[in-house]
Amino acid sequence: MFLGLSGIRGALGAALLGLWLGAALATPAVAGSASDAALSKYYELKIKRDPHARQAIEAAARQFPDNLTIQLEAGYAALTAKDNVAARRAFTAAVRIAPRRVKLWKQLGYIDINLKDIDAAIDAFGHASRLKPNDQTLLLQLAYLQDQKGARRPAAELFHKVMYGSDREKAKIGCEAYSNLRGLPEKVLPEPWFGEFTATPEYLHHDSLGVISSTVRVGQHFGSDTYIDVYGLGRLNADTKSGKTSSGTQLFLDNYGELGFGIRAKPLADLPVVFYVESGAAYDLVGKNRERLRGDFRAFAAYYDEWNMGLDCSSGGHFKLRPVADAYADAGYYSRYNNFLTSARVRPGLRVFETDTSAIDVYSIASANWDSKGIDSNRFFELGMGVAFRLYEPTRLVLRLEGVRNFAIGAPDYTSLRALVEYSLDF
Repeated sequence: MFLGLSGIRGALGAALLGLWLGAALATPAVAGSASDAALSKYYELKIKRDPHARQAIEAAARQFPDNLTIQLEAGYAALTAKDNVAARRAFTAAVRIAPRRVKLWKQLGYIDINLKDIDAAIDAFGHASRLKPNDQTLLLQLAYLQDQKGARRPAAELFHKVMYGSDREKAKIGCEAYSNLRGLPEKVLPEPWFGEFTATPEYLHHDSLGVISSTVRVGQHFGSDTYIDVYGLGRLNADTKSGKTSSGTQLFLDNYGELGFGIRAKPLADLPVVFYVESGAAYDLVGKNRERLRGDFRAFAAYYDEWNMGLDCSSGGHFKLRPVADAYADAGYYSRYNNFLTSARVRPGLRVFETDTSAIDVYSIASANWDSKGIDSNRFFELGMGVAFRLYEPTRLVLRLEGVRNFAIGAPDYTSLRALVEYSLDF
């Protein structure tokens, strides 16, 4: 999703190393002093490529802890030897001696990254950024570190600052990263654990019916572009009209709660298809003249992709009317219904309004549902129009208002209006 830390570290680290080494060599020493003699001995051994050169500068660093030139030379010698622990010790001393030198804080930060000490690296780059608050390179590096730590909101704020900097290439990078992170909460569970919650409350005007569908999954995530997740799950489906009445039990939609476990896999990096296998126990919230607690098994594949939904980072922060679209499809077997169900939907449209934290889309809808048992309520097509109000901050939320014509197979056609909310939370 983002640029790699190692790429930035390598490019910047190599350039800065040469600059700092030149500066260090040019730092005047007190003539005739003991520190000057120690430096002279080190330079002499270094020119001769004597293997004791580093030992000499390390001894000098311990003897003269407040000499910036000696600490820098000790730090560079340690970096050359790929001794990051000794290099951090030397550059920690260097920033204590010269706390307003941005380059020293940056080098310390890169060393902390090599040592996989993300908190220390954030602290070092934070010092550097406070000294140069408008430096987009520093802000980007700090943002990547915060994101790697799972601190999504601080990372998003930093990427947002980069968006409005003078370097347009870096601004575009910041914009794309901010578009992906905006509205996401802090990650609570430690790697490789993950948690996700989705809820879709909906009102169907044709049936005067309210519906809630929600799912929570908590488990472990293995992989990146391709992955396997193993998790426990909870699921709730309910509506506002099903239940007992004076004339008996009425059932509009399937009402149940479920607990179980599952595994899902995304085997191809470039194809957004995820395969699920889930099993558990489901309890009927409304009686169906059968045992209410029953086993539930489902195996299905789901596809989802979207186009142009992120911020338009090529426009320099200026809104432009543009096409947007998303597509969804699923197919699988559900033991609860002893049926093979499949559905597909596309929503092409236009983005008619957008800010950094919100957007409005107008779109058309085409969808189809099918099953293997020939049940009328599972076989229909829909065509219609909708408008989506997207909120990205402080949380991600989508409100949709849609009007569709339902063409049922084996049942009368009808027109329906619906309002729904799409909410998701990753933790």
